[in-house]
Amino acid sequence: MTHWMLRSICCALMLVACSNSAGGGPGADAGADAGTAGLAGPDLEVLGVTPTPAMPAPGQAVTLSVLITNRGDTEAAANTVTQAAVGSTTLEGSYASPIAAGSTVSVPLLGTWTSISGTTTVTATADATHMVAESDETNNVLAASLTAGRGATMPWDEYEAEGGVFTGTVQAGTWAEGTLSGEASRRAAVTLTGASQYVQWTSLRDANAIVVRFSVPDHTSNQLAVLVNGTRVTTMNVNSDFSWLYSGLTNTALNQPSQLQDVSHPLPHHIYDECNALLSSTGEAVIHAGDVVRLQPVNATPAITVDFADLELVAAPLTAPASYVTVTGLTQADVQSAITAAVNGAKPGVFLPAGTYTMNSPGITVPAGLTIQGAGMWHTRLTGGLKNLDFGFKVSGDGATFQDFALWGAYDTRVDGYGRAFGGNMHNNTSVIRVWMERWVVGGWIQGGSNLLVQDCRIRDTMADGINFANGTQNSRMLNSTARNNGDDGFAMWSATDLNQGSDFGNLIQNCTSGLQWRAAALAIYGGHDNTIDNCYAYDTLRYSGLTIDTEFVPIWGFTGTTTLSNLTIDRCGGLMWWNVGDDAAATPRRKWAAIWLFAADSGSFTPFEGIRISNVDVIDPVFQGIMVQGITGDLVRDTILDEVHITMNRSGEYGIVADDSHQAGAIGPTGAITFSNSSITGSLVTSANMFFKDSVSTGFTFTDGGRNSWTGNK
Repeated sequence: MTHWMLRSICCALMLVACSNSAGGGPGADAGADAGTAGLAGPDLEVLGVTPTPAMPAPGQAVTLSVLITNRGDTEAAANTVTQAAVGSTTLEGSYASPIAAGSTVSVPLLGTWTSISGTTTVTATADATHMVAESDETNNVLAASLTAGRGATMPWDEYEAEGGVFTGTVQAGTWAEGTLSGEASRRAAVTLTGASQYVQWTSLRDANAIVVRFSVPDHTSNQLAVLVNGTRVTTMNVNSDFSWLYSGLTNTALNQPSQLQDVSHPLPHHIYDECNALLSSTGEAVIHAGDVVRLQPVNATPAITVDFADLELVAAPLTAPASYVTVTGLTQADVQSAITAAVNGAKPGVFLPAGTYTMNSPGITVPAGLTIQGAGMWHTRLTGGLKNLDFGFKVSGDGATFQDFALWGAYDTRVDGYGRAFGGNMHNNTSVIRVWMERWVVGGWIQGGSNLLVQDCRIRDTMADGINFANGTQNSRMLNSTARNNGDDGFAMWSATDLNQGSDFGNLIQNCTSGLQWRAAALAIYGGHDNTIDNCYAYDTLRYSGLTIDTEFVPIWGFTGTTTLSNLTIDRCGGLMWWNVGDDAAATPRRKWAAIWLFAADSGSFTPFEGIRISNVDVIDPVFQGIMVQGITGDLVRDTILDEVHITMNRSGEYGIVADDSHQAGAIGPTGAITFSNSSITGSLVTSANMFFKDSVSTGFTFTDGGRNSWTGNK
């Protein structure tokens, strides 16, 4: 979603130190340490539970490790026992060394748990056998949630650094932006300082490709060695070229970050990037199930922080389909020549063999009915070569297909209207399948079309949206795709009226995973009718909600008909974004955003906000609130029903459900009502006082009790 205009982006100055101490309730102030460290004697507290793989499929064997911090002022004895109970399974492990005061360790548990579909509670206990006499014996237990079966089915396993074996330093305890833990997946990472430190995992399957999410201090670079059973198989370059931005102390400066840190732009964020390596181009495994995969810095400085690694088995390159025209060179001119030959010869498509193709601005427009076929997204890569070079694909007619290649941009700056891997009106029956889009402004900004398909794609490290169905896109689908580290919404639909192409309707986002957005939402829908988001997983947004339902960006078609949002998990989402319009930033904190945000926000025409159906949704550890309802004009929220919505606040969360004034000018609360049934607000951080909150201008809004909730009566 284009949340105003965002210009510059990327790199600058020094790495911000991340707190390594325990944080009690990290959402209390966006992750600042709320606990009281330095208690007399040892004091063990569970910070989190890490599954391996990080996003398991139902039925997959999962190992668990537990993050434990010592908040006391003396060490805890060696060999303390840690337990985790999940379903009927109890796993146990111990930490062989003493746990020093102020340090955080990861305790691997022996055995496995077989994951089941949905959200499962795991209860982790530090010092389960009461071996340590602690200064506080009440904080040894944490109930955490594990999710399987929602989101995309991915061809890789993900290994969290804090869930591995390592000699580095755990980053955990704060969820604040600009910190190594706050911007990491699952809000934890491992920093490797010096060439002798490492993090390693035992591979669960055969693999021959690796992706690593990392952070290094701004304006620095290093190399990361990949070793398999002690033998180096590749070395990856890691640098800050496409990370590190700095926001300012006004809404304008917040919205238009700088690449340099200065007095006007002191606030760092977007501090992680990714690197990748294909270890075999023939499809054979280089890593086998049971092998130990180690990441280790090559140079002593700078430190490298590892968030996670993805291991994938990539098939051999595809061969040219019959009757396709094969591209014979590696330039855009060669690609264009093959397209021309295919059209003139009435051929069905163009084949791009394995290789790296150098493209030019403004890219290529593909005629109706033609297929652009690569050898596989790890084998065929199209790149501009230069930073902020605008190239990509458009179509001039119906029935084009793009599949099995990568589009690799080089954007470190957001300029709206440029830098789209796919853009413009996509006409009818256009398909984008198994395409990897990285380092663009936008993966796909679709300005209309019908019966479009985006499937099995990965969209990463963009300056703005992942994929946005905008401007009257109809009856189209985003399926089984992933978006992460995006500078705006991961997957979105926007019923903008500016092109006079009608409302978005009949669209579906299904089986998608979206997370680590550093500016906007993981999943978002802006007006339209009869659109659906189903069976998706949203996680670790930095500033905005995991799910946004909004009529803010006018001119816009409002919500009519039925908008369905079902079978979703919203995990550790929300954050700090705008200041109130007119506020003094030096004296006023930024506003807090919930995991789910409903915003009736058309300031002029009272655009409808109705027919919203949210069902079977798990909101886990919201940074601040589980659900927030706002309005700026008195627009009426009506016929909006939430069923089987379960908010759990154990690690984080201030309020369950909130109605309050928005950040826009003037104090205006939402009007109308939403109805809850079969829903709950539970967890160790929940009290009778923080289940609901309405500010002074929102007292007329009603949370209607539809029955069978964990509370009774209208609120």
